[in-house]
Amino acid sequence: MATTSNTSKADDKPPADTGPEKTKDGRPIFKTSHYNKVPVKERGAIRILKVHPGAPEQTEVQCELIPGTILSDKDRLQHETSDVQFKPYDALSWCWGKAPSDSWISILKDETSYVKYVQPRLVAALRALRHGTYARHFWVDAVCINQEYKAEKNVQVQMMAEIYGRAECVRIWLGDSDPSSDLAILFIKQQILQLQHFDDLSSSTASSDKWRALLELMQRDWFSRRWVIQEVTLAKKAIIHCGKAKLAWTKFAIAVELFVEVETATHRLSEVMKQDAKYHHVPRWFEYISQLGASLLVDATGRLFRDYDYIQEKSPQAKKSAKQPNIPRKPKDELCYESEDDEVMSPQERANRYNQESQHAKTKGQPLLTLEYLVSNMSIFDVTNPHDSVYALLGIAKDTTPTAVNKKLAVTDHTQSALEMFTVKKQYPVDYQASYIDVCKEFIQFCVRRNVPRDPSRALDVICRPWAIETEEKGNEPACLPGYLDCPRLLMAWSSVRELME
Repeated sequence: MATTSNTSKADDKPPADTGPEKTKDGRPIFKTSHYNKVPVKERGAIRILKVHPGAPEQTEVQCELIPGTILSDKDRLQHETSDVQFKPYDALSWCWGKAPSDSWISILKDETSYVKYVQPRLVAALRALRHGTYARHFWVDAVCINQEYKAEKNVQVQMMAEIYGRAECVRIWLGDSDPSSDLAILFIKQQILQLQHFDDLSSSTASSDKWRALLELMQRDWFSRRWVIQEVTLAKKAIIHCGKAKLAWTKFAIAVELFVEVETATHRLSEVMKQDAKYHHVPRWFEYISQLGASLLVDATGRLFRDYDYIQEKSPQAKKSAKQPNIPRKPKDELCYESEDDEVMSPQERANRYNQESQHAKTKGQPLLTLEYLVSNMSIFDVTNPHDSVYALLGIAKDTTPTAVNKKLAVTDHTQSALEMFTVKKQYPVDYQASYIDVCKEFIQFCVRRNVPRDPSRALDVICRPWAIETEEKGNEPACLPGYLDCPRLLMAWSSVRELME
């Protein structure tokens, strides 16, 4: 799919560095020019953040950026890419937010330690996730992508689904812990998942504080991000981290499903809260539980893919025949223990396990929902960059394949375009140099093109749905109000739509 843009050729180059070169105490600052260039034309090339070991009391997080790839050795040879071998890594899923980047990590390059300014919550995540003995490899979007270099960002976002899908584990950082979050995680581990006692839990005021703590955990900022839908859905395995506490995503999802199902069907939990003197002043504590980001996320991740292998593995027959793994004895601190986590393995042990498991790797199930459905129904999830209201969902839609726009090429790959006539998935351009209005225009045209052959009477429904993101006026770019599309330049898309309809 070809896409035009008014951006200049200069945008294909990394921007010039601005701002001070050194900190107040004389340490060099890591700038965009310090990034070793990732070959944007080389398939599968990424950077990996190597986090050096550190004691819990050590405040400074020391790292290196090393070359990596998402390709297996077989794929690497097939595509004749560089000699960089696949290194097992974990991918970090965290909430960017709009906080200033006034904290920092150290990045070692050419025997020089640079200060890389990042958000405080990212420093907290890396400090909590680093190992005391081994270096750990992470893919972290804010650091591993040169965010100021749009051409590189286009390519890296194109690979985002594969980056998270190839990660050994997706580490979900909810933020620092507090007594409420610790209570909620222990409640899930020790009580909610003991299903034989669930009726007692949902009818006794003795658990009121714990249900409230779970509600507060479900309202953490991370659950409001749109990117996390893809990051969790495509993960081989996902572990929630909240301070030192750990919990498998699968266990959290079961707890949320039970919470939502009981409350929406019977309002039993709200009735229990009314019986507690501390909470009786609120009529329905959990009235909107099903509309929380955490509830919608759990529901969405269960509906996005049909995974036949997973269904077969979870069947009673498979459980009877499967070998029971050796489960290590639980340490005393159950809050920090998660049976599904294997972060204590050394990098070499992880590499050996990867080489063994890669021979029997299974593909992810097939996506079930269209891009139009996802963008229209996931508007409750926030994005920092308005472009991501669409781009964050490309990797999990059943009808799109994200494709980085190459400004140096005036034409599209005609072979690929010809093949697309016979495939469900279509190339969809990823272009962070385009304006948000142009991104909306591209999305509308894509939806209309897809719907005209199926049902022309509903081809224009996308224009009437409240999916657009509120933006502020920038230069000659008009502001876009939230919800329905009332941006002046979007009316320009109408002529293109009419051509498609005729």
